Amino acid sequence: MGVDRKSPISWPLYERHGVFRYTGALRSVTYRPGAPGPDSPAAVAQALRDAAAAFE
Repeated sequence: MGVDRKSPISWPLYERHGVFRYTGALRSVTYRPGAPGPDSPAAVAQALRDAAAAFE
């Protein structure tokens, strides 16, 4: 587990509560990726295809 000094995952949550500092002992971590974000390469490519199709 490390520190990521870039933007938080949820700005509204960060603005309401600030940083949630971890203070316990870490035994294991499970990473389960969620749905791709709106700025993922696949979503951007689809948006560009849709925009190009609108001008055809």
